[in-house]
Amino acid sequence: MLAAIDGTHIPIRPPSDAEAAYRNQKRGPSVNMQVVANCGMEIMDVCARFPGSCHDLFVLHQSGIYQLFMSGQILRGDWGYPLKEWLMTPVANPRTEAHKNYNAAHVKTRAVIEHLVSLR
Repeated sequence: MLAAIDGTHIPIRPPSDAEAAYRNQKRGPSVNMQVVANCGMEIMDVCARFPGSCHDLFVLHQSGIYQLFMSGQILRGDWGYPLKEWLMTPVANPRTEAHKNYNAAHVKTRAVIEHLVSLR
């Protein structure tokens, strides 16, 4: 199964005793929501239990979907995720035509998840 993953920040009013933990990279308070969807725009998993200061990779490691994809499923992520056998990411600094073509195809297949998280 091919799926895509993305994180998005949902603005919140943070608890007064933990405001700093909820501040994301843009300094606004949020919850970091991870969404995984397949190419048919079916949402397979949502994880929205971590403060905005948490990195997307941390959320992935803590979510239930991590074990599913380690067992042989293929997941496409953006620059915020490391390249793994089961996690495909863009090629940094593509120099060859093959790398450029791969990145273009990667962007197209991730369009589903980008569209879904923009609907919030």
